[in-house]
Amino acid sequence: MINEIDVPFKLPALERIARIVGDYFTGSEITELFRKSGYPEISHDGGTKWRFLYSTFEELQKRKFGPNLILKFLETVCDPQEYFGRPESHKTIVNMINDVLSFYSIKVNEKGEIIQIKEKRDIITIIKTKTKSKPIPDQPKSIPDKQEKQMDFFICHVSENKDSVARPLADLLIKNRLSVWFDEYILIWGDKLMNSINRGLKNSSYGIVILSKEFQGRPWPEQELEALFALTKPGEKKILPLRYNLTQEELNIQYPLLSGILSRSWPDELDTILNDAKKLVEVQKLNQTDSSDVAKSYPQISKYIGRACGNCGRRVKEYDVVIDDKCPRCKYDLKDDVLHYGI
Repeated sequence: MINEIDVPFKLPALERIARIVGDYFTGSEITELFRKSGYPEISHDGGTKWRFLYSTFEELQKRKFGPNLILKFLETVCDPQEYFGRPESHKTIVNMINDVLSFYSIKVNEKGEIIQIKEKRDIITIIKTKTKSKPIPDQPKSIPDKQEKQMDFFICHVSENKDSVARPLADLLIKNRLSVWFDEYILIWGDKLMNSINRGLKNSSYGIVILSKEFQGRPWPEQELEALFALTKPGEKKILPLRYNLTQEELNIQYPLLSGILSRSWPDELDTILNDAKKLVEVQKLNQTDSSDVAKSYPQISKYIGRACGNCGRRVKEYDVVIDDKCPRCKYDLKDDVLHYGI
C-alpha cells in the first residue's frame, strides 16, 4: 500500500470516479460509504448522485492531503467485504476505478488496497475512453456496521502540544489513510464544541491521549480522558497513552490508572507508533467481521486456522491477523514449519 499520492486528481478524473460510484450505489449507500471512510459529516443531499460526489471530491481535494482523503474513500468502495457473495460485482467496479487510477500510476488490488504500479497513461483520453458505466449485476445493498464507530483515532491533547505532537501525529496517520478526529481538521466555524467532541469520542475506535507536563490539571483534556475511561468496555482496548517529555515513572505517579496500560513515547518511537496504529485498525476491522466471513476476506488466515506454529506452538485462531505468513505471536515464518497440534 502506498503512503500518499504526489499530485492532485484532475477534474476529468474526479468526474469519471463520481459517475462510476453514482451509477452503482444509492444515495443512502453513498452516505454509508463516506461514514465508513471516516467522514460522518458527509451525506447525500438528495440531488444527482454523481454531481454530489463530484462536488464532494472537489471539496475534499482542497483539504490537507486531499487526494489521499479521496483514496481512503475509494478503498472503502473497493473493499471486498462490501461484496460478500458477489465477487463479480467487486471485480467490475474495481476494474472501472482502476481505469482512472492507472493515469496516476496507482491501482486497487484484490484486497481493496491502493498500491503503486509502474505503468502510467495519458490522462487526456479519460472521458473519451469511458463514457457511460454499465450496471453491475446483482448489486449488493450496503452492509450496516455492527458498531457505530466511525473514526479510527481521537487525539486528546492540550494546545501547548498541538504544534509539537498532535498535528504531526494527525498528519502521519492521515498520510497512511487512517481516519483521525483532530480538532483542527474537524471543527469548523459555528460548531458546538461540546456536541462535536462528544461525537468524536463516542465514534472513535481508539483515543490517543498525549500526556505531558502541560496536560496535568487541564480541565478540558482531562474530561476527555475521563470520557474515554467511561466509554471503555471491560476487556476492551481503547485508551492509547502517548508520552511527550514525560517518563514512564512520571506517568505512573500522575495517572495511576494508566500505569497498567502500555504507553509509547513521542517522537522516540515514531515507527512503532505508526506500525501499532495500523495493526490496531486491522484488528478492529476483523472484530467487526463475522468469523464465517474472515476466511473469505483474509486467505492467509484460512490457510493456517487450526494449525500451530512450529516455533512457539501457538495455534492460529479465526480472529488472528496473519501478515506475510508470520506467526501472530512470535513472527516465525509459518510456511517453513507448521504443525497440526498446539495450544
